[in-house]
Amino acid sequence: MQKTKKNIPKPKSRKNTATPGIKTGRAFLPFSAIIIILLGIIVYSNSFHCSFHFDDFANIRDNTEIKDLSNIHAWWNYSPSRPLGTLTFALNYYFNRLDVWGYHLVNLIIHLINALLVFALVMITFKTPVLQKSAGSGTDKYVALLAALLFVSHPMATQAVTYIVQRLASLATLYYLLSLFLYIKGRLYTGEKRNRVLMFCGSALSAIIGMMTKEITFTLPFIILLYEFTFFKTEKFRINIKDWRLWAVAGMGIVAAVLFFLNFGFWIFKDLPREQGNLYSLTAFTYLLTQFRVLITYISLMLVPVGQNLDYDYSISASFFEVKTLTSFLILLAIIVTGILLFRKYRLLSFGIFWFFITSAIESSIIPIPNVIFEHRTYLPGIGFFIFLTAIIFYLPKAYQKAGMAVLFLIIIINSYLTVERNKIWKDEVTLYTDVLKKSPEKPRALVNMGLSLYWAGRSDEALPYINKGIERNPDWELPYYNRGVISMEKGQYKESLADYEKAIKLKPDYYGAYNNISIVKYEMGDTTGAIEAIEESLKIYDKFAIGYCTRGMLKTNLGKAQQALADFDKAISLDPDYNNAYHNRGIAKYKLKDMQGACADWHISSKMGNPKSGEFLNRFCR
Repeated sequence: MQKTKKNIPKPKSRKNTATPGIKTGRAFLPFSAIIIILLGIIVYSNSFHCSFHFDDFANIRDNTEIKDLSNIHAWWNYSPSRPLGTLTFALNYYFNRLDVWGYHLVNLIIHLINALLVFALVMITFKTPVLQKSAGSGTDKYVALLAALLFVSHPMATQAVTYIVQRLASLATLYYLLSLFLYIKGRLYTGEKRNRVLMFCGSALSAIIGMMTKEITFTLPFIILLYEFTFFKTEKFRINIKDWRLWAVAGMGIVAAVLFFLNFGFWIFKDLPREQGNLYSLTAFTYLLTQFRVLITYISLMLVPVGQNLDYDYSISASFFEVKTLTSFLILLAIIVTGILLFRKYRLLSFGIFWFFITSAIESSIIPIPNVIFEHRTYLPGIGFFIFLTAIIFYLPKAYQKAGMAVLFLIIIINSYLTVERNKIWKDEVTLYTDVLKKSPEKPRALVNMGLSLYWAGRSDEALPYINKGIERNPDWELPYYNRGVISMEKGQYKESLADYEKAIKLKPDYYGAYNNISIVKYEMGDTTGAIEAIEESLKIYDKFAIGYCTRGMLKTNLGKAQQALADFDKAISLDPDYNNAYHNRGIAKYKLKDMQGACADWHISSKMGNPKSGEFLNRFCR
């Protein structure tokens, strides 16, 4: 007997009540990655031709230690605490020489990877025991995306991305985030034990590499410990001394602390004298007091990134009971207490707060650093700020979540515009220090660097008033005397120039650059013996001074010792392969030795590097 089919009504299709995008969960990840990368490229598209700045000159442009990639001893020991960061500059130099485009490309790639890691970190956090019930709700994905977009677009990151040498901060952050992500991945992994071990080993390796890139990575074990108690501990808080994970992470913290002090020693807490043109000295105590205010400045700039400055004219706190210092301390204390109070119900908010303070601990605590405030120091701590900001959306009632996301999206658009505008200021030294002087008009270092920038731009007469004012503001700093001596030397005012160089050496007896220029001035004044003595003193102080060897070679050539001069020019070129003046003067020495083919070859190289004199010599002698 054939059974008749009952007419079973089809269930009505249910509309997805979760946040849009749940059904396309797999597509959301690549879509988010594309959006993050595209936004990063857009906001930094005008940074690729920004020139070298400030510490870029000593660490990259004039750094002979990175110009031979095969000389591992040289670039490793240039900065023994940051050898792997220095390696990236050596690699950039190997492939790009001094073409800033390649350096900026690497910096942007690092920044984009970091933004993707921020996205991945927030996403995986929602899979932890504390937040797993919220995973897949839809909101978690948008919280992760918004956090990454805030990170990639915020103008406070420009100092760690556009300012080339501060790659050290962004690169260390990359290894920091990767290590944390792999650790969390290993903790959540339930498959083969071998794969889990590999994840933990990868986390440890990334942490070690980060510690060899920049010191901020030494806070990583404490962040892992924070993460454990925030997102893996669901029961009532109590320390279980039998928990191996607790001992493992605590052990990592002890090892990190030991390595830190073995690497630096306790001398890092010593008092710092007035240096780098600053008008203040520092102790560990006054530095700590000042950092209360600095941290508030950082938070203010993260909230409203207006008035950014490369070189703040920041006063030092001498007493805890100064109004600004005490007020800043109380505000910070209130934020920390808020983090504690939020911990039970709003752990993501609490985590963001404590992340900011823990990751700031190396550079904003009791270890004196000559520059009390620098924006690139917010690059890693800022991630906690963005997690906190986006977590507010997560904890809002559903009725308000879309409005909250819209507000954050508007903030991302505004920040993107501000980043583009900030990158315009980093275009060259003159545009940068014009901006600095608007905000720090009386700071000696800003005045002197503005003068130097104008001198490099061929505007010597405009440069002198800034340098003179820098000397007036800080007469005990050697650099402005040296810079004024350079301008006087260029004008043929040798007596004035010599006086300034001698003043610079009086303030800094090992100033080998000043000895080099004294050699040139004395030769021009007819004092050959004095010129030779000065250049020998320069090279005795620093035997890797490429300019010094070139100067000695020029002296020997002019004294009729062209054959001997060749060895000095060869040495200068071996130390700095981009030193076009060494090629030019070696060409002159070869010309005097009747080696026309060699002379023309050197002038050709120098001309290609932009030396107009070599171009003239090529046209005159090498046709």
